[in-house]
Amino acid sequence: MSDLSELLKRVEAATGPDRELDAHLAVIAGLNMCFCDYEAGSYHGDCPPPGCGEPLGLHDERHSYPVQWQDDERLPAYTASIDAALALVEKVLPGWRRQIFEDRSGGWTARLVSPSSDVVSTDELKPPPTASLAILAALLRAKIAAESTP
Repeated sequence: MSDLSELLKRVEAATGPDRELDAHLAVIAGLNMCFCDYEAGSYHGDCPPPGCGEPLGLHDERHSYPVQWQDDERLPAYTASIDAALALVEKVLPGWRRQIFEDRSGGWTARLVSPSSDVVSTDELKPPPTASLAILAALLRAKIAAESTP
């Protein structure tokens, strides 16, 4: 799932921490996350072509896929951790200002502003399940907006 709009829909629909969503967000961070895909040469042993698209795990020259990729401590818990979500914002959109608010009803608003203030991404999830998901939704909206701005 490399399409940012589809990823945004999944973040907005999430109800809490989600390791599969973390795996797709890892790709944005530049981590070498592998997914079941015959064309890429990575697939489950019993999965028919073209592959199911499910995560297989992080891969580098020293490590292969863990038996349980969800337990791989190298994969940040973006959907579970405010710190991990903010670190992703800094990696993907360095220098952007970040604001996070919790309203009286427990709702979350995350706002990202570009260094030149020409792109502002605000996301209010109602009812927002977590602050980290609000941050991630704002990040994806900002990235989509920044890529469409000349």
